[in-house]
Amino acid sequence: MASLFRVDKLDKQILLRVPRPNTLKRGTIAVLPYWQLAGKTLCLQVISPNDGLSLDPSVIAIKLLYGSLQVWTESGWEDRGISPLPKTAASTEVTSGATVRAGSDGVVFMSVARGSDGFEGPFSSMDQIESKPIIVDGAFLDPTLPDVDIPFVRVDETSWGSTGHWDGLQFFNATGFSIYFGDDSMELICHTQAWTCGLYETAKFHIHDRINFGEIHMTLNNGGGSSGMRYFPDDYERPTNFDDLELDKDYVEANTKLLVIPDLHEQGAFWKIQPGHHFKPVITAGDMVDYPLHSWVGSQFGARGKPPIIPSLKKEEQRYDVWIAFELPSTRFQF
Repeated sequence: MASLFRVDKLDKQILLRVPRPNTLKRGTIAVLPYWQLAGKTLCLQVISPNDGLSLDPSVIAIKLLYGSLQVWTESGWEDRGISPLPKTAASTEVTSGATVRAGSDGVVFMSVARGSDGFEGPFSSMDQIESKPIIVDGAFLDPTLPDVDIPFVRVDETSWGSTGHWDGLQFFNATGFSIYFGDDSMELICHTQAWTCGLYETAKFHIHDRINFGEIHMTLNNGGGSSGMRYFPDDYERPTNFDDLELDKDYVEANTKLLVIPDLHEQGAFWKIQPGHHFKPVITAGDMVDYPLHSWVGSQFGARGKPPIIPSLKKEEQRYDVWIAFELPSTRFQF
């Protein structure tokens, strides 16, 4: 029922307002298709407290955004949490037509379905990777919304990435969606955006010190099969020549760990965790979640020398990764 949602513009992004689960009548089907991405259709789904439903047979994966969720499997009910265990990867896949049920607070989750005619990879060029908002009849729409697009843009051509730091890298961003509850609270559920990276390359190591959130990644396509997140130890101190060292294959492999995130898997927390807790983040003096240096790295990072790869790989050689970043309020991880 798309009429339960509202879709607006938010600068260069799209604002999605969803119903709070406890406002839905039991049995209400609240589903909003919102993003055609890399040959797949992403939907927001909301279930009222202690209610359940059978997923559409086209759904192949789900990602929890708010509340609690269980999936029926051959072994019984399986909990799907807000995040896998820290620094681990877990599958988001479901069987065709799987039954899911919400807990006492209800649930908001993202479903991933195979597109009817979209190309799902492997992707050898960026023009093969679709990123397009879905405008659904029945949703409460900003009349200017059809003018909004969310294409992939090479990071060194964005307003924030044109500093020289990412020059030449096969690293792209689609700015994505901000998702809120549609009541007077305007409570943030999450911000989500998509990224791509080419073989042998890197998104470059970073922390998050401007916005307070817990970041979870979900892979749609692991292009070369061994891509994922690399991270330095929590106590690592960045040397003065780090900008050069982070492109050196031997240095990175000697000083970081790699978590491969296969297709349709999500990665657990990478932030620093308070002693005695499973997920509760350490908060910096600046009131930000405290992260170690981490980065997405493409398969066979550095095997062709220091990135960027110049000249760029030929189409028949390239295999792009596609993944989604979910930036969730850190208050969701207070345990």
